[in-house]
Amino acid sequence: MGKSKNITPVTVGLFEDNPIVEFGLSSYFQTMSNFSAKICFASSNPKEFIHLLKANKPDLVILDIISEETFGLELFERVFKLNSSAKVIAYSNVKSRQIIKTLLSMGVAGYIPKKESLSLFDKAFQHVLMENKVYLPENLQDLLELKQEPVTLTEMEKRIIPYLLNGFSSKQIAEEFFITSNAVDFHKKNLFVKFEVNNIASLVKELISQGYSQGISF
Repeated sequence: MGKSKNITPVTVGLFEDNPIVEFGLSSYFQTMSNFSAKICFASSNPKEFIHLLKANKPDLVILDIISEETFGLELFERVFKLNSSAKVIAYSNVKSRQIIKTLLSMGVAGYIPKKESLSLFDKAFQHVLMENKVYLPENLQDLLELKQEPVTLTEMEKRIIPYLLNGFSSKQIAEEFFITSNAVDFHKKNLFVKFEVNNIASLVKELISQGYSQGISF
């Protein structure tokens, strides 16, 4: 495939912890893609990635959902907090439809499974950059009709989620944050309401299914 002519080169910021994947994407954009695209920076460290994002302001951001340092949606949240209109494509092995729905509701412009051909990036770029549309593979197109509002969490709810996922009791969590057990129970009840569950086991299952993890600090 040859490069499309008369198209301003697209700058890309990449969050990816697999150097082989990074090399493959870079090579594809340079030699095979119909679009003139260049990875202007790449990082596997969340803090470094955000620093580079601020400094470079790429046209497009490609984020993996899982890495050694983060699993979840925290990095996506941070990117959209910096720029609510950012063009973001999730490129991941994550198969959870719930996570993909949540990403769409956050503002992600596309999702590409890593198991698929890199040529899907041409289709995604066409949708996202040229037509200002959301790109999803054929088997996920129905999710465009099922968008839901993302759950909004308070800072304390975000802080206690990792402890809940690791089986801490209300008393243990209270000791970690120097608050009362009743205060922890209050936050847990609010999480039950927000995630539409009625017990801690269901909450943990829902948190995992939506990609929440031990979080990252910026």
